[in-house]
Order: sequence, then C-alpha cells, then structure tokens
Amino acid sequence: MPKRAQTRRELDKSETSLPHSIFEEDVRTAIKTWRAETPPSFTGENFANLLIKYLDVAAQRVVVHLGERSITLDAAKVAAHLGQFVSNDPQLMEQTDFKSSVALLFTKSDLMMVGRWIEKLHVRARELDIPWSQAEIILRQGIEKARSDTRSIKVQRGEILVGVIEELERIKERKKEFKSFEELSKIFPNFEVVQIMRQPKVPEDDRDYLANPSQWETRPESYARAILKKIWGEKSQETFKSYLREYRTWKKQHGRSGNKRST
Repeated sequence: MPKRAQTRRELDKSETSLPHSIFEEDVRTAIKTWRAETPPSFTGENFANLLIKYLDVAAQRVVVHLGERSITLDAAKVAAHLGQFVSNDPQLMEQTDFKSSVALLFTKSDLMMVGRWIEKLHVRARELDIPWSQAEIILRQGIEKARSDTRSIKVQRGEILVGVIEELERIKERKKEFKSFEELSKIFPNFEVVQIMRQPKVPEDDRDYLANPSQWETRPESYARAILKKIWGEKSQETFKSYLREYRTWKKQHGRSGNKRST
C-alpha cells in the first residue's frame, strides 16, 4: 500500500526540537511495551509489519459525502467519527475505499488492538503540539528500529522486568513529590510502568496504588511481577525467573554493545 510522500523521508534537522525528542522517547517506550505484550511466537518482523500495516491502512484516503459536497479524509479520521459521517452519507459503508480501509480498522482484531495503542501516541503528539504528519515519521522510524531487535521475547521481557523494578525503586525514593497518579506521571512520563498503568484495561485503583508507595505491601521486585502478570497473562513465578535469567545471560554476553534500555 502506498505511503504518504512525507513519511518516506526523515525529519529535517530544522524540524527537530525538544518536543520531537520527547516524542521519540515516548515512541521508544511505547513500542517496547507493545512488543512485550505480543505472543512469544510473534517475531520482531511480524510485529513491525503489523504496525506498518495499520499505519498504511489508517492513512488511506476515503471520500465522504456531506450533502452536496464531498471531502477526502484519512481512514483513521473517518473511523473516529463514523457515526456522524454515516448519518450524513448512508451509502458510505458500501464504498470500495471504505471497505478496503475503514472497515478493516473495525473488523480485524489485530488492527483494532494496534489502533488502541497508536491512539495514545496521537494524544501525546497533540499534547506536544506535533502535527501527526511529523509524529508518524518518528513512529515509523521507531518501528524500523524495533524490527532489527531480534532478541527473544524472554530477553525483552526480562529487560522490561528489570526496568520496572528500577522504576518502582525510583518512584518510592521520590514518594514525597507526588500525591496522585497524574502528578507521578508528569515526573516520570517515560517510565514503562507509567505507560502500562495508562492502559484502559488497568483499573483506576491500580493507578492510585502506584501513586501511594507508602501503601505498597511488597518489595519493588514482587510488585513489578504483579503488575506485569496482568499485562502478560503469566502466573508462574518460575516464568518470571526464566525471563530474568535469559536477560542477564544476554546482557553478560553482549555487554554494552547490544540493545539496551535507557531511562
């Protein structure tokens, strides 16, 4: 599927800025979190291809009729306001351009999942005042970097587990600086544990609990496992131990030369 011309080039140096740098870090953190949620059998290539497929489908142009005039919009925008557009144009859902794009965003479970992920980056781009045309370039570059990460899921999950433990320790050290999850997330916006807690399926009580370290009933290591159990669907403590073993073995073998998590 053709990509928009602008997404084929890297951002010019004159377009880079602090907001762009912040968004790059948000993308890195988000992609790592998403990757760890995929099944172990899902390769890095599969993962990258799925994200690119979503972006390509979401960017397809769809003609929408509004009375006597017509406009052309991205499939993702049509999907976001589908009820409004269908009420004005009952035949919209019968169009070929609709069926090959918007319909897929609603009927393909894998694309629906990716759509929920990427919507958070849409929100973040708006907060940073970055046009989506530029934000998408950064996202596509991040996806291509993730494609080259050929480490096993066990190694990647072990890295995330170690990272979340470290993040919880830092949150606990600075517990006097925040009183709510929103305040905490402003202090640590790129922490993976914060990204995890922002997911819609995470109960509000869990976010409140994270923001009250004095109420934690377990050490950061146990708390990190409890958080990731819900995300990964893992129940066995031995499984988490295997993630740590695999990651530590990989780290020992590769030292500082391999992919590393930055905080």
